[in-house]
Amino acid sequence: MKKYLHRALSLAGSGSAKSTYILFTGNIADSVFAFLFTLITFRLLTSSDFGIFSAINNLVFTAVLILDLGIGSGLLFFIPRCLNSSDSTGAWRYLNSGLFLRLVISAAASLVIVVFSPFLARTVFRTPQIGAVMVAGLAIITISLLDILNYSLQAKKQFLHSAIASNTFSLLRFLLACLPWIFAWKFSLLTVETITFLAPVLGIILSLNWLGIRRLNVPSANHIRSLVGFSGWLGVYKIASTVTTRLDVPLVLVFLGPSLTGIYSVAARLANFYPVIFISLTAVLASRFSVTENITNLKVYLQKAFLGITCLAAAMLFGAMIAPWLVPALFGIRAAEAVIYFRGLTLAYLPALYTIIPLSLLIYHFKSPKWVGILGLLQVLVVIGGNLVFTPLFGLSGPVGALGLANTLVLFLSLYIVKRSWK
Repeated sequence: MKKYLHRALSLAGSGSAKSTYILFTGNIADSVFAFLFTLITFRLLTSSDFGIFSAINNLVFTAVLILDLGIGSGLLFFIPRCLNSSDSTGAWRYLNSGLFLRLVISAAASLVIVVFSPFLARTVFRTPQIGAVMVAGLAIITISLLDILNYSLQAKKQFLHSAIASNTFSLLRFLLACLPWIFAWKFSLLTVETITFLAPVLGIILSLNWLGIRRLNVPSANHIRSLVGFSGWLGVYKIASTVTTRLDVPLVLVFLGPSLTGIYSVAARLANFYPVIFISLTAVLASRFSVTENITNLKVYLQKAFLGITCLAAAMLFGAMIAPWLVPALFGIRAAEAVIYFRGLTLAYLPALYTIIPLSLLIYHFKSPKWVGILGLLQVLVVIGGNLVFTPLFGLSGPVGALGLANTLVLFLSLYIVKRSWK
């Protein structure tokens, strides 16, 4: 017993654990400030404008996630390897390439939204406020830049700086929204989109300073080719995982109507916090797996990672146990019906938690991102098919079962691929 207790305490105080605590705490703070920002916005906007804001906001952040195209994961692979071999010049060139690519891609997407903003405003968002849609398009650039800079900080193991930069965005967005509330200033859809556009700027400035970046250079074709070649399949996985976590609510609305969608959305909103935790853990594992070549050292670290993930799984199950008290406290007594679905989603996400280890090994140790992209495509196909079949048959249990089936399938397949790669 003492042996296991000593091992658990050693794990809890390890460098990787401390890095995970920092990112985890930062993500919790982000979630709290985002919730407060949404609350203030709901109070200041009309119900109609808040609905439009929610739709525009969903477009912006979905675009930011998809436009990463795996570039951030590529930086988590190349930069630690360069730094581990004392190649600071190579690390800078990959960092410069990642920033350049993300800036070009986000600027292109932003330009499309700005040019077609009159059409999008009228037909998609059903609003005459074209300026708000244009500014939302510009926000894709600033949020994307902050996102890729966060990946760069994590790749250089500056986890505290990464958390601070991310928190400045969510905190500033909340504080800027408070000013019109406190001083009774005019607050419109254009105002809230302007806040979203400007709030990442301080985090960008701080990140550039911490990374020592004074200017961007046109990257070499070789570094672009290496980064794109490695990140291509990771981009496929990024798009697939984004669709997987955001598809259920729209399909529930189509099949089951707004009332049941409201119940399910409460459970989904709470469960969507799990992927945030998974991202933090993946970033920490990436920095270690990409530079650990010795098999003995890798096995030791895998044991620690497995134990840490098991502790996190226990925390998830504890959260599901106290859900009958937690959910009504946060959302009111009307949300009590969502408890059973939150518990189901917790179980559905457990296989995804354990999948972090084999997927990280495939990407950062075995250098096989293609398998991860293929598994991502399989996952999204199972989720789409499962939702279309299960939701009409089993109601709100349908999307829960579809997600659990997809995550379990990916877990076993990824473990099988890792086993073969290890041999």
